[in-house]
Amino acid sequence: ERVTRRDKNGVQVKIIGRTPAKDGHNQDSAWVPNNVEGSQQDADKVETTEEYDEIVLCVLTDTAARLLKPTITTIEKKVLGSAKFANDITVTHTDIEYMKKHYENFYNKEQAVTELNGVNMQDRVDFAKEKFKPMYMIKMYPQDLTKLEMCFDCTNYQSQFPPEVPFENHVFQTIFLNKERDGHLWSIDEIDESKIIRKDWWHQLCHSFTHYLFVVPWMWLLNGKRHTRYAASWTMVNAHEVACISGISAAVDLGADYPEDLERDSFALLSFRLYYLLTYGRWYRRKATKTTKEGEGKSWATGVYGSTYNGPGVNAEEERRLWKREVEKGRSLEGF
Repeated sequence: ERVTRRDKNGVQVKIIGRTPAKDGHNQDSAWVPNNVEGSQQDADKVETTEEYDEIVLCVLTDTAARLLKPTITTIEKKVLGSAKFANDITVTHTDIEYMKKHYENFYNKEQAVTELNGVNMQDRVDFAKEKFKPMYMIKMYPQDLTKLEMCFDCTNYQSQFPPEVPFENHVFQTIFLNKERDGHLWSIDEIDESKIIRKDWWHQLCHSFTHYLFVVPWMWLLNGKRHTRYAASWTMVNAHEVACISGISAAVDLGADYPEDLERDSFALLSFRLYYLLTYGRWYRRKATKTTKEGEGKSWATGVYGSTYNGPGVNAEEERRLWKREVEKGRSLEGF
C-alpha cells in the first residue's frame, strides 16, 4: 500500500488486497519490507487505486512513514522517524515444566512478605496461602538483570476460564522482548515444541526518552494536516486507553460527536481533552453537557478526580461472570 497523492482534491491510495486468515491473525503480506515473520502471504495480489477525502492511519510510525513515502513532508519524516521499535515474539503454550523452572507459580512462604514499608501485609499473605493465582509474571535474565522476559498465566488471567483449573491444564503466554538486542538471552528454545499452541511476532514501541522529545510534542503539527490523521497508542503512551482515545479524537476532528455518556464521565472527558489538546492543538468544548451534566455516564467516574471507573464492563461482585455466561451458551466447560 502507498499514499500517492495528498492535495486539495483529496487522497489517492494504492491498495493491495489481503486474504483474511481463518483465525483472524493476518501475518504481514509479501509486500511488507523487512518482514520479521518471513511471511509471503498474498504475493500474487494486484495493486488497485482508491480515492478518499481524508485518511486515518491506524498503524505504527514506521509503517505510516512507508505508506506516506511518495508524499511525505520533512516534518512528517522527522517526527515519524523518531519513534523506536523492537521485534518481540509471544509464545502461547502449555509447557508447565518451563513455567516451574522459571517462575513462581505457587505460594512460597520463603518469598512471602508480611510487612512492607512499615505496613502490615499479613492479610494478603494469609489470602495467598489459599488463593495464590499469579496472572502476570516477569523473569530477569541471570546474565543481565536489566533485561527481562514477560509471562501471562492466561488461565488465571482470562475470565473465560473456570475459576479452578488444574495447573497441568493451564495455558501460558511467554513474551520474549527485543530480538535484535536481547535475543542471545532468550530461553525460548527451552519451551517444548509439542506444547506450543502458536507463535506471534509483533512490532513493539520502545518507550525511549526520545519518544517524548521528538514524537509526542509534535503530533499537533501532523494531525489534520494534508488530509491525514493518526490513531494509535504510539501517539502518546503505548496503552490500550490511548489507542481508544486516539481513534475517538480522529473521529471528532473529522466532525463526529464526542459520545454523550463519555462527556458526562468527568475522568474520560478530562483524558480526552488533554490528549486532543496535546496531539491536535485544540481544546474540546462541551456540547452534550453544556447545559446539564445529568444522564448516563455521570456516575461512572468515582474515586479521586474520577480516577476509579465504575461504569459498564466493571464486575466487582461476581467472580468469573463471563465464564458462567459462556458455559450457559455452550462455548465453555464446567471444568477442565
